[in-house]
Amino acid sequence: MKRIRYVLAALLFSTSINATAAIKEECSGLAGMSSNLNTVAEAFKLIGEIEHGDDLDKALGEVVDAMVLVAEAENTPRLTHAVSDLSQAYNSLNVNQFQKALNQVIHYMDGLYKRECL
Repeated sequence: MKRIRYVLAALLFSTSINATAAIKEECSGLAGMSSNLNTVAEAFKLIGEIEHGDDLDKALGEVVDAMVLVAEAENTPRLTHAVSDLSQAYNSLNVNQFQKALNQVIHYMDGLYKRECL
C-alpha cells in the first residue's frame, strides 16, 4: 500500500509540473498530463479511500490544484464544471464522486489533446 502511495505521489508531482505545459497547449505536456491522470485513476481504484491528512490526500490535493490551473487557462464551462466537481468531491472525501469527476476531467483532457494535437 505504501509503495502505491509513493508511486502515486511521484506521478502527481509530475502532473503538477506538466500543468504549465498544458496551459501553453504544448502537445507533449497534454499527452503527459493525460497519461498521468489515467495512472492516477488506476492507482486510486486500487487504494479506494481518502483519509484526511494522509499522503494520498495531499497528493490528490496537488492534482486538484493543477487541474484548477488548467481549467482557468482553458476557461470552458465543461472543464470548469468537471474540475469544480473534482474539488468538491476531494474536499468532502467522497471517493465515488471523486472517481466520477476524475473520469470527466480525463475525458475532457483526452478530447483536448485530440483536438489540439492530432
